Amino acid sequence: MIRIMFVDDDVNLLEAMQRTMRPMRHEWSMEFVSCGSEALERLAKTPADVIVTDMCMPGMDGWQLLGEVKTLYPQTVRLVLSGHADPGAIMRLVGTAHQYIAKPGETATLKAAIAQTQLLKRLLSSERLAALVGSVGTLPSCPRRIKKSPPACDSPTRRPRMPHASSAAMPP
Repeated sequence: MIRIMFVDDDVNLLEAMQRTMRPMRHEWSMEFVSCGSEALERLAKTPADVIVTDMCMPGMDGWQLLGEVKTLYPQTVRLVLSGHADPGAIMRLVGTAHQYIAKPGETATLKAAIAQTQLLKRLLSSERLAALVGSVGTLPSCPRRIKKSPPACDSPTRRPRMPHASSAAMPP
């Protein structure tokens, strides 16, 4: 069972999140805390697979919390769920958070992001490998050339044509 910690200083929002995520209780072990320091105390007792935090909180903000989590628990997936859309604040998260999700938003978006972590957890069955991947600060962007690949590249049965190579030079 995947363990998820939700952190937000807005108690009403935490309660709403708890009600919204209740149907997932058979698949996820969830904990809801109202500040960064409490989150770190609880993580010290039982690390989480995923942490979902607000950005703006008194005392320790989401960026500081995720920085600590990244250092102490690099295998923990770090998500930000925040209504704070200041570009400077969001840029601070680069290298600290794995994903930023705007609120208010669809619960389905958050559930899908968390579900992706389950898939990742299965793929990274080695704790050492999970810690290594978790410590990566940023991932490179996909080159534009690849993003604009021709439709033939999307088909598993067709080989793309090479513009400057003769068909005789291509292996069967």
